Amino acid sequence: MTILKEAQLAIASWEEVRTNNRAILNYLNQGSYFIIPKLNYQIWHENVGNLADASLHAYMGLSMLSNATNPSLSLYCVDSVTDSLPVVGNEDRYGLSLKKCVYSDGQGDGITGYNIDAIDTVTIEALKSIFRWNLGKSSWVDAAIGMSRMVQVFHIPFKDLKKLFDNNPSVNEVLVVFALKDMGGGISNIDLILWGYDQPAQLIAQDPEDIIKPCPPFGGEESAYQLLNSLFSL
Repeated sequence: MTILKEAQLAIASWEEVRTNNRAILNYLNQGSYFIIPKLNYQIWHENVGNLADASLHAYMGLSMLSNATNPSLSLYCVDSVTDSLPVVGNEDRYGLSLKKCVYSDGQGDGITGYNIDAIDTVTIEALKSIFRWNLGKSSWVDAAIGMSRMVQVFHIPFKDLKKLFDNNPSVNEVLVVFALKDMGGGISNIDLILWGYDQPAQLIAQDPEDIIKPCPPFGGEESAYQLLNSLFSL
């Protein structure tokens, strides 16, 4: 099966469970983070160039891993330039640009600490958001389903990935962690925290980035989500 067909089927599978509280929580509880390797970033960078408003579209999907008996959560990521093109006629382009980031349970990874002199305000707020997610994701899922706002795709500003990978040569992966951002007034929205990670040293290498836009609740032009639109032709 091609990565394009796998992504379409995985995104469609997520669509099928987006109103099932119990199923969604089961998948969200399977892991701790996703990993974006530097090689994937370099492929996307060739596509987006220096576009100031370029982003990475990270689609929620469910797929079967090797030797697994149940589906697992993954992010199917594609650059916004590619995702603005109709899928039909651009299958090869999508085949090169689409990358799968599996939700990892983190066991045995041995992340040992932060490569900073002191934990600053930005890092503290990121850790609070992750802690808020761990405590409140069940309530958030109920509320999101009730308002038809269960997330389908995240916009990750490409400049954030560029900052994490290019500003520190030791960073060879970016860890992507679920969080809840406090919007004020007792409202929280799902968020992603991006950490630059030095895998050989097993260290978080720099401050996190979290200027992420989940859709829903925040949307955009339908033409920006050609991969999502292509599901209607499956």
